[in-house]
Amino acid sequence: MIEKIELRDGHYAEIHHDSDVEQPYANDEGVHIVVLHGKYKDPSEGACGKTPDEVANWEKKNAKSWYTIPLWLYDHSGTAYAVGADNPFSCPWDSGRVGTIALKRSEWGNGKEADEQMFEYAQNIAKEYSAWANGETYSYNICDENEETIDSCGGFVGLDIVKAEIELQAENLLSGPRQSM
Repeated sequence: MIEKIELRDGHYAEIHHDSDVEQPYANDEGVHIVVLHGKYKDPSEGACGKTPDEVANWEKKNAKSWYTIPLWLYDHSGTAYAVGADNPFSCPWDSGRVGTIALKRSEWGNGKEADEQMFEYAQNIAKEYSAWANGETYSYNICDENEETIDSCGGFVGLDIVKAEIELQAENLLSGPRQSM
């Protein structure tokens, strides 16, 4: 167990590590996370090419229908991914461009989003992918005063996300009238 959260009326939630969480955007046709690094698997599985030149050609060919932004990796006691025109990490020895994030414009917002908005989407995707790559994946159990599980769910990427879901589910489960026994 990673954390125990007291709820109300003797109920509590337990947060656990979940090692079975699927890679974010794995089956999303509107997102390609391209990682061209010998140490890491390419999440896009070559959808945009398998070499930097192939990816650059794919980007040029698909520029009207796809928004692309360089993907950078900081690899030192864990990994962090971020997007930007230039390297957003301050350490040039442990970071560098590793690939691209490509977003199919028609799949995001109204399909006519400005590049600034597309950049924000790509930033959030890189952040979520970083959390997943570092094993920040969780499940929860909500238990009653008798330590019986009354709700559980897994597949969450990020501690803040699972805590928000616990809060929502606890409100739904425990918001009814209190019953005396």
